[in-house]
Amino acid sequence: MGKLSDIRNDVEKMVNGVWVPYEAGIKLKIARMYNEEHSKCMAQLNEERLDDLRDTAHRVKVEREIMRESVARTVLRDWENLEDDDGKTIPFSVDKAIELFNDPRYRDFYDFVVETALRRFLYKETTKRIKVKN
Repeated sequence: MGKLSDIRNDVEKMVNGVWVPYEAGIKLKIARMYNEEHSKCMAQLNEERLDDLRDTAHRVKVEREIMRESVARTVLRDWENLEDDDGKTIPFSVDKAIELFNDPRYRDFYDFVVETALRRFLYKETTKRIKVKN
């Protein structure tokens, strides 16, 4: 039988993220997609860009921009070991994340963040079970 603790989420992990390895030694701290903070951010950005969203000719483009910005603000929480081509460390910032997410050359980077954020098992509450010998 399954225990409730086996299916319980860790809310702190969902919001603050978990560290996962990416490519070339880069590590990313990724929160769960559609966590409460992400949902609020999406709602706020949708409201701010309501006029743009009403323009049917550009609606899909605007929706993608909103999603990328909300992921940068609330899902990608940090990174480590990311350098520019001259070897200079690139510190994490939301603005830099948005820049990378909007650059088609880094599409795989954005896709990885989103795909990882949808992996439910990463955000489970882990409990250690101790076996007692009799």
